[in-house]
Amino acid sequence: MCLLGTFAQHTVVNEASCIKIDKDVPLDRACLLGCGVVTGWGSSVYAAEVAPGDTVVVVGIGGGQPNRVDAARIAIGRAADRARGSVAASDAFFPFRDTLDELAAAGVTAVIQPGGSVRDEESVAAANEHGIAMVLTGTRHFRH
Repeated sequence: MCLLGTFAQHTVVNEASCIKIDKDVPLDRACLLGCGVVTGWGSSVYAAEVAPGDTVVVVGIGGGQPNRVDAARIAIGRAADRARGSVAASDAFFPFRDTLDELAAAGVTAVIQPGGSVRDEESVAAANEHGIAMVLTGTRHFRH
C-alpha cells in the first residue's frame, strides 16, 4: 500500500511512500489512495475487526486535515443527518476534548482512535461526559 495523498503535480516524498506501477497497468486504471481511504480501511479491518463478507458503510470522511477539529467538521458535514448514531474512526489520537465535543454535538455515539496522547485522560473524560463509547486501539495505521 502506497500511503500517499496529494493533489500537487510534483511532490517530494520518502521512498517508503513510492510504488512502481507495472508497465502492463494502463495509467487510466492505476490509482493512488489518499489517507482517507487508508485510514478508513485500517480502522474497519483492524479496529472494528471487519471480516471479508461483512458490510461497512462510511457515512462521512474528513479531508486529511492537519487540524483535527476541521477534519471532524468536514466528516460531519459530509455525513449530514447520518452522523447521528454513527461511529467516528480516526487514525490520529485526540489530544484535547474539542473534537469529541464536535462529534457529540453531531450525535456520534462511539469513537475508535489509536490513543497515545499524553492527554488521553482528557479525551476519555469528555467521551464519558457525552456518553460516547471510546475504543483506544493502540495502533496507528497511517504513516507520515
